[in-house]
Amino acid sequence: MKEKDIILTEMLNASIRNEEFLIDKYKSKSIDWDEIYAQALAHQVHILIYPIVKKIDPQMGPNTKLMVLWNISVMSCGIQIICDEVWIGEVIETFYTLGIKAIVLKDMAINKCCPYPELRTMGDVDILINEKDMDIATEVLKKGIYSSQESKN
Repeated sequence: MKEKDIILTEMLNASIRNEEFLIDKYKSKSIDWDEIYAQALAHQVHILIYPIVKKIDPQMGPNTKLMVLWNISVMSCGIQIICDEVWIGEVIETFYTLGIKAIVLKDMAINKCCPYPELRTMGDVDILINEKDMDIATEVLKKGIYSSQESKN
């Protein structure tokens, strides 16, 4: 593993466990923050490590330009997360009104367990419903301009 990968992994570990990241052990090294950001962005974890990165002394951390970019990205994702939560609330409320029992699974259901749930991004929302309600639920989602993907399991 390259040093940038080790640093990224250690920051992720600290963020997930809500622990302090010890940057001092890299004091004598030249850290390529642009590369770390690019790698974190590629894996969609740049938001999770942002609270760690913003605590790093500016002398050792990313330059101002990168921090501004990082901050904008975090704010943008935060807005999207809020929109996703509002949307799923509306969908579940609509299902309830129609008598469809639904359970939100995986990421959306457990993101509040993260130290910074507001920074936990999601690509989709998994909703468990009874097979007999699939047609009605699909129509609800289509009317909301969302698509459903039936699980074959």
